[in-house]
Amino acid sequence: MRGGHKAVLYVAVELCSLTLLTDDESASNWVGLALFADGAAAAVLTAPDLDAAPPRLALHSARSTLIPDSEDIMGWDVVDSGLKVRFSRDIPALVTEMMADNVAGALAQAGWTRDQVNFWAVHPGGVKVLEAYAGALQLPAQAWLPAGMCCATTAT
Repeated sequence: MRGGHKAVLYVAVELCSLTLLTDDESASNWVGLALFADGAAAAVLTAPDLDAAPPRLALHSARSTLIPDSEDIMGWDVVDSGLKVRFSRDIPALVTEMMADNVAGALAQAGWTRDQVNFWAVHPGGVKVLEAYAGALQLPAQAWLPAGMCCATTAT
């Protein structure tokens, strides 16, 4: 690891409730509230040569994709009363259009094949987005059913 550290505490915090506009009764405001919640997670990341218990998970590769001209797909607009959430109805179409190639590229970068993937973790942007992931990635229902059940119980 950089800096010679053998173990690092990695913490991620998301405070979506800070974007709730109490005077905004639009559907996107309520959908944003239903989909995105406050949360936090932490993990201890260790160097491979650290004398410790074997890791439960290993990061084999990482990838990020920037989608050109996608500023209007999803985000927040700064308004006088705070941050107003913005969702495009095109999100499922975007997932359908580009996810298969994106995942294939990520797997190739890691030197993996689809057969080596034991489970899938996708951001559940609602049932339509999950269905787009399932179609684009040709996932059987049991691969995404738990996330779909989560969406069904949170009024998305």
